Amino acid sequence: MKKSIYLFGALFLSLLLIGSGCTKYSFMKMEDKVIGTWTFEKATLRPGTFKPPMDVTKNFKNLEFTFNSDGTSIVYNNHTKETKNGYWKMYAIEEYDEENSSYQYILKFQYNLPDRKKETYVWDIENITAKRFRAHETIGNDNYNYVLLRK
Repeated sequence: MKKSIYLFGALFLSLLLIGSGCTKYSFMKMEDKVIGTWTFEKATLRPGTFKPPMDVTKNFKNLEFTFNSDGTSIVYNNHTKETKNGYWKMYAIEEYDEENSSYQYILKFQYNLPDRKKETYVWDIENITAKRFRAHETIGNDNYNYVLLRK
């Protein structure tokens, strides 16, 4: 009788995990989740602390970001056909509170410009799923929020 109760419990937990949306993607390292080509679904700008957010998606709609597994990256502008090559790296910062710890992931990527200068982006990753990538970036007093789609 005890064996059947344990067997039923194990079966129930298995079905619960399957039904809750757990996939192999859920268990991937964050660095592996970013690999691929991404386009902007939505971009918003909050210019300063007390100003309302503005939709700036049109400024980003032609851009594609590709993050390769070897740490290289490419940004491609579909409108101008311009390509920039660069590198990316993800950092994990452990955060503590009274009861537990968690990680904040930072994605830093940099592109070479023709005049030997570099264009650098630093995004705080909110989450990455199989289809969407949510991040935000602070530049001075401006806060950008991005939602990207996997291409």
